[in-house]
Amino acid sequence: MFRQRSLKRLSFWWKIVPAFCCCAVFLFAMRGAAQPVQEPAWKISADKMTRLGSPENVVAEGNVVMEPDRDEGGPPMVIKADWLRYNVRENTLDAHGNLSFYSETEEATARDAYLKLDDDTAVFTDATLFVPESNLHFSSRLVEKTGELTYHFGRCTMTTCDIPEGKSPPWKFSAAEASLDLEGVAVLKHTVLRVKGVPVFYFPYMLYPANQNRRTGFLFPEISQSTRSGTGVTTPFFVDLSPSADLTLYPGFMSKRGMAAGLEFRYVSDYGSKGAFAANYLRDRLKDDHNDDFNDDGYLRTKKNRYWLRGMIDHDFGDDLIARLDLDTVSDRDYLQEFDKNIMGFNASTERFEKMFDRGFMEQTVPFRESRLQLAKTWPSVFLGGEFIGVDDLHEEDYLETQAHTLPRIFFDGNLDIPVTPVSLLWDSQYDYFWREKGVGAHRLDVNPRLVSPLPFGHQLFEGTVSTGFHYTMYEVEDNGPSSLDWSGDTSPDRTAWDFNVNLGTTLSREFGLHLGSARWLDHAFRPQISYEYLDFSDDDELPHFDSVDTLETVNQINFEIKNDFLVGGIGEDGNDFVRYIGYFKVEQSYDIEEERRDLTGPDDERQPFSEITFTLDVYPLPKLQTKYVTTYDVYGDGVTSHDLLNRYTSSRGDTFALDYRYEKYSAIDQLNASFETRLTDTLFLEGDLVQSLEANETVESSIGLTYRPNCWAVKVMASHTPDDDQVFVVFSIVGFGKSFGFGLGAADEGMYGTSESEM
Repeated sequence: MFRQRSLKRLSFWWKIVPAFCCCAVFLFAMRGAAQPVQEPAWKISADKMTRLGSPENVVAEGNVVMEPDRDEGGPPMVIKADWLRYNVRENTLDAHGNLSFYSETEEATARDAYLKLDDDTAVFTDATLFVPESNLHFSSRLVEKTGELTYHFGRCTMTTCDIPEGKSPPWKFSAAEASLDLEGVAVLKHTVLRVKGVPVFYFPYMLYPANQNRRTGFLFPEISQSTRSGTGVTTPFFVDLSPSADLTLYPGFMSKRGMAAGLEFRYVSDYGSKGAFAANYLRDRLKDDHNDDFNDDGYLRTKKNRYWLRGMIDHDFGDDLIARLDLDTVSDRDYLQEFDKNIMGFNASTERFEKMFDRGFMEQTVPFRESRLQLAKTWPSVFLGGEFIGVDDLHEEDYLETQAHTLPRIFFDGNLDIPVTPVSLLWDSQYDYFWREKGVGAHRLDVNPRLVSPLPFGHQLFEGTVSTGFHYTMYEVEDNGPSSLDWSGDTSPDRTAWDFNVNLGTTLSREFGLHLGSARWLDHAFRPQISYEYLDFSDDDELPHFDSVDTLETVNQINFEIKNDFLVGGIGEDGNDFVRYIGYFKVEQSYDIEEERRDLTGPDDERQPFSEITFTLDVYPLPKLQTKYVTTYDVYGDGVTSHDLLNRYTSSRGDTFALDYRYEKYSAIDQLNASFETRLTDTLFLEGDLVQSLEANETVESSIGLTYRPNCWAVKVMASHTPDDDQVFVVFSIVGFGKSFGFGLGAADEGMYGTSESEM
């Protein structure tokens, strides 16, 4: 009985236990199916691969290439090594031998590396790092990747030069410690700049841009030597205020003059709205004496506080309303001539403003400086504008009359077509208030309405226009003294002038067959033109004089002009048709009817109604070569009275050459100007200019500059000579350092040969 019960129990458990085990296995299998082991989102290829468990690892040997599985959305990255172990669960990586790491933002090589792929951190030994965007090369025994785009280095070197295998770069920074943010800057501590292995500069702390964005930091200094100013050093410091504004400080020192300072501020607020201001200051220790004065003109310069303040603003308010400011004031009439070559001098500063605003400043020799504030509004057929003009008079002599300021000037101009007629009504009107501290000022209103119509010939052989109108000018004179310039005329004078103009011309053209090189035809357009001008005005009252509006003259003359234009065309080397303008030749003269009627005043007096004949030849013998020659000839016995010859050539690689000759018989001008910029070799560039007075047989100004620019650094030496001073400037630059800030040798010179700096 007991035995039978025991057998039944055993039979029960024999059936239950296997069933339980099967259930357990099934549940375990189901559990494993619910939480499977994650396969890596990486593709690994190698000569040999082994998969290990507990924990799961993949070991690859020989020509290992590991890259993310793009189907799984992995990051763009490639890792190569001789040996690699990948921990699947922890997503970490050990790699040894010929290790290389590539991503969109950086490239690295190392002997060994340990990478945590989840948080983009790593440790490399005996490593180099390359940042393609800024061409930065780092080398260090220990490199820590501290984030997706950040690194930390122990003792390291940095350069922007491409490093040939087995060779040292032309220059490099050696730092005790450094950190790098690929979206910002590299920070280097206790850094030495070495050129060809020779230490040149020491920087306890420096910032270097890691991308093409502008960053705050020192720019390389300008070193100069001058017979008048002595040894000079200027060290610019750039401040990145915002993505749309920056500031550059220019502290400097000249051994014979003392401390100097400068600053330049720029901003861009919107398309068409921008501004820039610059200022120089010098506490000058140098004084002229009778044995040595600037320009040898007998005028002794003794000012200590010397400066130049300038600036420009363009602001577009929208709806065709535009404001413009031009500021230009200087301490004395010689400052701009004495300091025209250095980094903050007249030439360099004018070039920067012209590049930003498409306009510059008055010539440096002008003895007064004008500052203007303008506001203009335009409609389809009407213009309304106003301006204030302040004049900085640089004459230090006590003149009885000072320069006139215009406060304000208002323009109102327009054009109105008269219905059912071909006639148009045009008008120019202008109101000015001229104010002087000493001398004559005035309110002035000038209006000039005109009727203009094409000549009604009714055919296409001739074309021309006829116009008539009048000028009316009225004044309200103010006398600001002194007594010797007291206004003696009417305090409310006016003037009325009548004008009449007519011109008539025709154009004849013909095409000639041509077989010269690739040219197949020559088009010649012949245009004779004749015009008549008449202007008569009442000048009974004495009028004040401020500008050209006040200086009308009676005109009664006939003008003649013959112009020849030339076009050439054919089939180019690429098989396509081409057309090129090759220039014109023009002859002009006028006949003065009033001169013919003039009464003779003496036995030797004679009427000379014909003006000088002006010949103009402007040709382009080659697409990038221009030659323009203008000469005048007196028909009453004086012969040639002027020559003006201009030559310009620009090669396809950017070399430029200019040669100008100017001669004016009555003004005693006989001058030769020459300038050039050329590439001697792939790394050597030469530039120079010459201003030679043939009348005085002396060199007014000359300069020569030589730039050596390998692929990653440059040095420029510039020497200049004037009768008053000899100067030498030396500027050192490295690629990326000056250019990233929009200033310096790299920025200015690379643009000449096709690599322009990035703008703000």
